[in-house]
Amino acid sequence: MTLAAALARRAACDYRGERSELRGAERAEELLELGRVLEELGEYEDAERVLERAAALARPHALARLAVVLRAMRRSVEAEAAAREAAELAAGGAVEVEADALLELALSHLDLDRRDDAARELAQARPLVASIPQGLAGDRLRFTLRCADGTLARDRGAYADAERMFTDALAFAERQFGAESIEAASALNGLGMVYKFWGRFDDGTPVYVRAVSIVERAGGEEHPDLASLYHNLGGLEHARGDYAAAERHARRSLELRARTAGAGSVGVAEDEAALASILHGLGRDEEAEELLRRALPILEDALGQDHHEVGAALNNLGRGRGDLYPRAATQAAALRQRASERRDDAEQPRRRPTPPR
Repeated sequence: MTLAAALARRAACDYRGERSELRGAERAEELLELGRVLEELGEYEDAERVLERAAALARPHALARLAVVLRAMRRSVEAEAAAREAAELAAGGAVEVEADALLELALSHLDLDRRDDAARELAQARPLVASIPQGLAGDRLRFTLRCADGTLARDRGAYADAERMFTDALAFAERQFGAESIEAASALNGLGMVYKFWGRFDDGTPVYVRAVSIVERAGGEEHPDLASLYHNLGGLEHARGDYAAAERHARRSLELRARTAGAGSVGVAEDEAALASILHGLGRDEEAEELLRRALPILEDALGQDHHEVGAALNNLGRGRGDLYPRAATQAAALRQRASERRDDAEQPRRRPTPPR
């Protein structure tokens, strides 16, 4: 096993081959790369264990990588804590590690709807990334920065800027990592979300379909990222008003996520909330509200009561039979007002239930 052989497999977009080459890794750089590819293949628990081992050898860098895994598992508060510690430990040290930590801290704050914090950290990271020489480590950071900038622009409603940033990220990923790379799929997913929020549904569908193809090729038909992509496809069809297609995608997402993440996970709760919003649109309110009552406590506990996912779920409960969740009935009017400031309501006519992200 050599790191060079593993990276050669990666350059061919053979992620399972890269993982095989890195089995038995002991050195810090090997463990860090193994943690990365395990996360990309959706093997989150194994990635977490590997990066905990790496933390004994290269703590700041391992914590930054661990934040990626925790974000993928929707453990957003833990991810923010890991990224914050990484940034504090890396400050003034190796530029690549400090930039990585700041980018992951910014992405964690975007997950938590803390956009001003994210913007500040991206501003700190930008000159560090620009100073890193050409090469794999620098290219990875340049790609992450492009996607983070696109996410911030999208969350602020600057869709034209977000489209440009994600299009640039996609071209960069195809050039530096390959047209079938995990990075390309990530940029495609980000671009698809822009098109959904912007109301450009016909542009969004082929983008998501291509991302699905890449992820299936890289990690198989049970890859957890497929659940996210089907979740987003369901959201796009919901926003378009095709509730039947939206339900098909949402149920596929929920079934896959339940198998890969387990019942009671944050990801399953997000899928249940998304499906409930679609069922409201189909007039199946009792089914919807049963899902929302199950999902809402999980979302509140993991994300906080002010998070947009929680607001969307409460808003939808308030639109239905509030007696099933009394707090929703009393807060519905206020939440509808607040929802106008949330990105997931931006493109939705008021007559439709609020689609979670």
